[in-house]
Amino acid sequence: MRHGRGPFRRAAFQAALQAAAPVRPVAICFRYRDGTPTKAAAFVGAQSLLDSLLRVLRTPGLTCELTILPDIAPIGDRRALARRAEGAVTLATGVEHGSRSSRALAT
Repeated sequence: MRHGRGPFRRAAFQAALQAAAPVRPVAICFRYRDGTPTKAAAFVGAQSLLDSLLRVLRTPGLTCELTILPDIAPIGDRRALARRAEGAVTLATGVEHGSRSSRALAT
């Protein structure tokens, strides 16, 4: 049960390009204690951040696995940088993030 979300937001990568700063992708996976993946921590629609956090805190046996991935050099435009970050997270988790995922892996 692996569910990806939409593509990474390219605009968020503009600051890294302007500052010539590397991007450090982080892969986040939520699982129950037995290792079963879960969508229990998914941000749902118009739900507020507080409501989402409270729901996560109330979910018994939920664990969060963070994988800090290698830096990505701020090269190219924000679209290319977003694709490279998206591809890195996809490779780490096996979860595709939107329609650009297959292209992210190719570049």
